[in-house]
Amino acid sequence: MSRSDDDPERGPANPVAPGTEPFVAKQQRPFGILSTFGWAAAALAAAILSATLVMCVFVFVFDFTYDETVTDPLSDGRTMAVIGTALAVATLLFFSVIVAACRRSGWRAAEYLGLMRPKGRWLLGGLAAFLLPVLFSLVAARFGPLATDDPPVGTALASLSFFIEAVILAPIAEELIFRGFLFRGLAASRLGVGGAIVITSILWAAGHTDRTWLGYVDLLPAGIALGWLRWRSDSTIPAFSVHGLHNIVSVVFVFGWGTPR
Repeated sequence: MSRSDDDPERGPANPVAPGTEPFVAKQQRPFGILSTFGWAAAALAAAILSATLVMCVFVFVFDFTYDETVTDPLSDGRTMAVIGTALAVATLLFFSVIVAACRRSGWRAAEYLGLMRPKGRWLLGGLAAFLLPVLFSLVAARFGPLATDDPPVGTALASLSFFIEAVILAPIAEELIFRGFLFRGLAASRLGVGGAIVITSILWAAGHTDRTWLGYVDLLPAGIALGWLRWRSDSTIPAFSVHGLHNIVSVVFVFGWGTPR
């Protein structure tokens, strides 16, 4: 037997010293359909549980009681502080689970969620993804109301809080969830890119519980346009921007204060 061959009794002919083994990168494998929704459900459960615990602490430890005479919670500073704290903790827990899931798949969280430099002609694609849904919304609004909520109280604090939530926080959070985490896993499954765009658009529209049936129909083209932009640019960053612009149009020009996307 040649000395270069491995001897089953003596071991390898050229053993590798401990600690000098060649590094093999962990294979990057996006989650499939079940794992994607499973991790998303786990993140949602963590968020709900943490928000509930925060509210319990405020109620039982700090003796917080909701003032029923306040018609709009956003106009009451104490209530806003409690709700804001609960939402902040819930959001932190939610995305902590999502980041852990991304790392478990072998990806960096930023890469898995699409927080990368956009590719291709993403500016032109972003313009199309912005204009086409807006035009559709203008047509849809002529057939009836798109939302059921009444406009919030027009105080300066409420208006500022609503604007920050609708134009900055909501687009970032929603895009990271739908066009980030969910899209990555579903697009790599047997659903493919087209299926991922359609499914995430439907789920995203369904999450807007303030909408009428016409409002849900109106949201689908916007969701499809954002999903297409995510795919074409290979990044969620353009989707953040377009989503925020959509909400600015909704808040300021088209639907009034009660109907951000």
